[in-house]
Amino acid sequence: MTPCLFESAALRHGPDPLLGLNLNGDWEKDISNLKCCQGSGCRLDQNRNVSRCDLEKRYANAKALFDSYKSAYNSNLTPSLSSEQRAFIQKWLISPQKGYMMSHPVSGPSPLWDIAAIASWQCGFKARVIRFLHFKDTDLYPLDTACDMLFVEAVDRLWLPEKALEFSLIVDFAFARDIPLWVSMVQSPKKPEGLGSSRTAQKYNRKLNALKLSRRPLEWIGESSLSKLQEQTDGWQSFFPTT
Repeated sequence: MTPCLFESAALRHGPDPLLGLNLNGDWEKDISNLKCCQGSGCRLDQNRNVSRCDLEKRYANAKALFDSYKSAYNSNLTPSLSSEQRAFIQKWLISPQKGYMMSHPVSGPSPLWDIAAIASWQCGFKARVIRFLHFKDTDLYPLDTACDMLFVEAVDRLWLPEKALEFSLIVDFAFARDIPLWVSMVQSPKKPEGLGSSRTAQKYNRKLNALKLSRRPLEWIGESSLSKLQEQTDGWQSFFPTT
């Protein structure tokens, strides 16, 4: 009997963590790599009994991510992780108790989408990506009873009280449900931004630049939220001064 793809080393340790999905054009199941069940999720075992896997669950969870990405960026998700990054994620998925924080790319989407897709396809996790720039607290409501891990893309502008509060809401959500939290965070600019033309605009922007550069990103959230973030996320130390 052909081994189930989801039990094979080819998927769990191979070079393509999305093996079994055809990502050319509109993504779909790749039947050539799903010979175990021809994409049905059901097959006969050696005793002629029906054996089922969670193919449809994994497929539905991955589809939700691919559809969300296409809606957000008007293009198909094209995996771009390096071989070292893929190996790290596959090792992490063995026991995904905490997520990680990373710097957000200078332009374009973050690798969080790739990681969420791998987690959904390889392990059947319901992973969701929140775009922080467009975040509303109602974005968390549909996830209340169905979320295994949460990814937050492009966290920025925490010097604004409302944005710091929004990030704290997300951290509280992950902490209350004890789910891994991944974050890509926009780094503070190294140099002040342009001051503008009028004297009033220059004075205002000087104060604004001084405010933005006065603290590292996570200093803008409260101690309670930082403590909860520490429980659900690794790598936060690089965004917060330690003593």
